[in-house]
Amino acid sequence: MDKTQSRANDLNNSTLSSRRRKKKKLLLTIAALATFPISIPYLGVKAIRKKLSKARTARKIKALDNLNVSQDSDAAQNSPLLSIIVPVYNIAPYLEASIVAVLNQSYRNIEVLIVDDGSTDDSLMVAKMFEKIDPRVRVIDLPYNTLGGAGIPSNIGLEHATGEYIGFVDGDDILKGFSFDTLMHRARSFNSDLTIGYFKTFLDDTREISEPYDRTVWSDLPKEKVLAPDECPKSLMISAVPWRKIYKKAFLDKHNIMFPEGDLFYEDNPLHWAAMSAAESIVFVDVTVSFHRMNRPGQTMASASPKLAAFFQHITAISQSIRKNDAKFAWPQFLDYVEKTRWVMDRQVDERFAEQFRLRFIQVIEEHVAPFLSSQQDRALRKLYNCFKTQLEPADLSIVVFHDAKSATDADLEHTIASIGQLTSRTETILLYDATQPVSTNPEEILHVPTRANVCRSYNQAIELCSGRYIVFLKSGDAFVPSMVDEAVRNDNPAADILRCSPLPEDDILSVVPSLYSRVMVQNNAIFFGPTEFGVWSFDQLTALYASEIMNLSGDTIVRNQRSMRSIDFEEVANEAGYLVRKAFRSAPTEQAGQSILTAISDLFKQTEMAVTTDEKAQHESAKQYISSQIDAAMDRQNKN
Repeated sequence: MDKTQSRANDLNNSTLSSRRRKKKKLLLTIAALATFPISIPYLGVKAIRKKLSKARTARKIKALDNLNVSQDSDAAQNSPLLSIIVPVYNIAPYLEASIVAVLNQSYRNIEVLIVDDGSTDDSLMVAKMFEKIDPRVRVIDLPYNTLGGAGIPSNIGLEHATGEYIGFVDGDDILKGFSFDTLMHRARSFNSDLTIGYFKTFLDDTREISEPYDRTVWSDLPKEKVLAPDECPKSLMISAVPWRKIYKKAFLDKHNIMFPEGDLFYEDNPLHWAAMSAAESIVFVDVTVSFHRMNRPGQTMASASPKLAAFFQHITAISQSIRKNDAKFAWPQFLDYVEKTRWVMDRQVDERFAEQFRLRFIQVIEEHVAPFLSSQQDRALRKLYNCFKTQLEPADLSIVVFHDAKSATDADLEHTIASIGQLTSRTETILLYDATQPVSTNPEEILHVPTRANVCRSYNQAIELCSGRYIVFLKSGDAFVPSMVDEAVRNDNPAADILRCSPLPEDDILSVVPSLYSRVMVQNNAIFFGPTEFGVWSFDQLTALYASEIMNLSGDTIVRNQRSMRSIDFEEVANEAGYLVRKAFRSAPTEQAGQSILTAISDLFKQTEMAVTTDEKAQHESAKQYISSQIDAAMDRQNKN
C-alpha cells in the first residue's frame, strides 16, 4: 500500500516538472520571436566588425613580415646611417643576447661592426653567425689579441665605419629597444656633436639593477637643450663610458678623436675628455640607453691593482687634450677628477705600492698639470699635493726585472739583485714574476708584481709605475757593471733620450742593444712593448723613432745572461710589425721617421725569410700580406689627415 502511494506521488511530480519545462520553453520562444527584428541587424553588424578586425590583423602581420625590407629601404633614404661598434674578446656566453638587442633596435638604418680581438672562445663563431643572418652586420676578425683592452679594436671599428654617426656597445650589455632611436632623433633635431643618455648597471650573478655612480651629477644637468661644454663644466664629471653616447663622425674626424692605444685599461677616460673638451654642442637626453653588466669574470674592473697605474697615462693624455683644445674651462673639473682617482690607492694591498702610487701621482701632476694652471687654481693644486703626500722621492734609475722560473734559477735572480745593490745612484726596482711561482727573494725596497703574461706584456705593467729619469729592463741573470751605470746616470744629458749599452751578436735579428730609456719620452708618448715575447724589438724601434738624441756608452754597462734564443714564429713577426705600424703611423713625428719603420719591417721580413722552410713559405707570405695591408691602411689615414 505504501509503495503504491509512493509511485503515484513520483508520477505526479514528474508530470508537474514536464509541464513547467514546456511552459518555460514556450516563453523563451515567444521572447525570441518578439526580438527577432532587432537581432538580425545586431548579428549582422557583429559579423562585419569581426571580418574587418581579421582584415586589419592580416594587414599588420603582412606589414611585420615586410618590416625589415620596407623600413630599411625607407631608412636608407630618409635617415642617416648609424655605425654601431661592438669590440669583442672572449664573451661568447653573453654576445648573442647583446647583438640581438642591437639588431632589434627600432632605429633600423644601422651597420653593426663586430671587431673580434683574437678571441679564444666561441665569440667569433657567434659573430659570424649574425653576419650570415643579417646583412647589416660586418665582422672584423683581428689575427691576434691587441694590446690593452677595447681601445685598439674600437679604433679599428672607427676606421671601417661608414655611418654619419657612431655608437658603441659592450658585447655583454643589454639595450632598450628604442635606445638609439631616441638618441638619433635628438642628435638630428639639435645637430649636436655629442648626444648623451643615461644608463644603469646590473650584477652578472644576482641580476640586481642599480643606479650608476654619477646619478647625482646626471640629475643636475639640463636636458633636451643644446649646450657647449663651457656652459656646463659639470658635464665633464659624468661617467666616461662611451656606450651611453652617439658621436657625429665628422666631429671625431675633425679633431682626430679616438681611444688611446697601448697596453692600457679604462681607455674610455681619455676619449671622454678629448670629446667633451672639443665639442661645440652637447645634448643630454633623459632616457636609459643601456644596462651595463658588472662583476663578470674577466672584466676590466677585476684587474690586478698594479694595472691601475694606467691612470697615470690617462692623466697625461687628458692634460694633452685640454691643452690641444684650449679648453681652459676644464681645468677645475680635471683637478677634481684627479683627486677622485685616489681610490686606486685603496686597491693596493701593499702599503709600499700605495706609496709608489702617491709618488707617481705627484710626479704626473708636476709634469702635466701644475705648469698649465692659472693662479686661480692654486688652492685646488695644493689640495692635490696634500692628498698624495709621500716621503718617497723620484729615482735616478728605475730597474724592471723579469724573472721566469722556467728559464732562470733563484741564483740568477740573486745575482741580478746583488748587482743592483752595488749601485750608488738612487734606484727603484720592480720585480715581475710568474704569479703561480712566487719568488723567495723579498728585500723590503723591491716592488713585487705577480703576472701571468709573457715577458714583454709584463714589462708593460711596470712602465707607468716607474719614476726614475731613466728606465732599464732586465731579465734574471743580467747584471750591471756598477761603475759604468753610475757614471751614465750621473752624467745625465737632458737631450739624450736613449743611452745605448753593450752590443749583442749581429746574427740574432731580434736582439736589441741593452739601453737606458728616458722615462719622460716613454711615458709621454705612450710607448709600450709589443704583444709577443719579441716585443723588445718593436719597443726599441719606437723609442728610436721618438728619441731626440741617442748616445752610445763606451764599454760594457750591462752583462746579459747567456740564454738560448728560440726560433721566431712568423705569426709573431706579423703581430710585432702590426703593432709597430699602427703606433708609428698614428703619431710618427716626421714622414722620414715613419719611413724608417717601414725599412725596419722590410728588413725583418727579409731576414726571417732566410730561415723559412718549404712548409713555412705560405705562412710567411700570409704574414707579409697582412702587414702590407696594415701599411696601406696606415698610409691612407696619414694622407687623409
